[in-house]
Amino acid sequence: MLNLTFQQIEAFMAVAEHLNLTDTAGIMYISQSALSKTISRLERAAGVKLFVRESRGVSLTKEGRYLYEAFQQPFKAMVRAVNEARAMQRRPKRSLRLGLPETYDYNSDYDCIKRKVLEYMELHPDVELSETIYGSEGLKEALLYSEIDMAISQGFVVGALKDVSSVKLTPLGTYLAISARHPLARCEEPPIEGLAGETFYTVQYDSAADMESITRRACAALGFEPKAVKSVPNMASLIRAVGSGRGAALCGRIDRTGPDVQIKNYPLPRYPGFREHSIVAAWRAGQLSREAGELLDMLKELKTP
Repeated sequence: MLNLTFQQIEAFMAVAEHLNLTDTAGIMYISQSALSKTISRLERAAGVKLFVRESRGVSLTKEGRYLYEAFQQPFKAMVRAVNEARAMQRRPKRSLRLGLPETYDYNSDYDCIKRKVLEYMELHPDVELSETIYGSEGLKEALLYSEIDMAISQGFVVGALKDVSSVKLTPLGTYLAISARHPLARCEEPPIEGLAGETFYTVQYDSAADMESITRRACAALGFEPKAVKSVPNMASLIRAVGSGRGAALCGRIDRTGPDVQIKNYPLPRYPGFREHSIVAAWRAGQLSREAGELLDMLKELKTP
């Protein structure tokens, strides 16, 4: 039976990250000798040598590299779980943690959600509500690691997650977004014919290649080929690129921006392959808290037939 301790694994992960015993000891607020002894105990318990001493620090052996890579996700999960357990002690008896998408404050399609949340807060003043904005990957991680009780999200972001339940709440429109100062913005209808020379921006929810392929297929179905397709890491970057006139986007509504950015939204016609999107509420299957359930009952009133 392996006799490994969390303290040993924590020390190993820290040294493997910094590859310097002196620096790591300072970060962990322990002496270098204590750190070295902890690593030696781990090596004896595991039966493998993990590090090789060098003139300017240490390097991982092939066995050490393998364990470092294998331990990363479980170690992060353990740290998160401990931090969450500590937070539970400080949290009021009644609390609700909502995870929200980065489009939440840009897109008026979420306004009906906000009204329901406000109504919930008025009905339940004893509940401490926290609302946290996430990028798509951060929102999925927060949901899977139970850092939030419920996510409000675009359905395509959380739809493929295992052990997650969701309910469709309200439609999420798809629009052509261009700068209000762009010459094409003078058109009353979507200026499809003039879009062939434009660069299209998309937020990277999946791989850059996948997002480019999806955007190109949509453009082809609308009847034009874009000049280029570029992926950006978040919605704020897309808004900055489109709003400054560097290109266009096929996305949800962009109603609220900074004072130097103005964007015009054109509802897209239904083209071949068009997919309807929805705003959904999502939670870990079998782990819907009482408070999240109360809010969910109110959100379900938004559901369209």
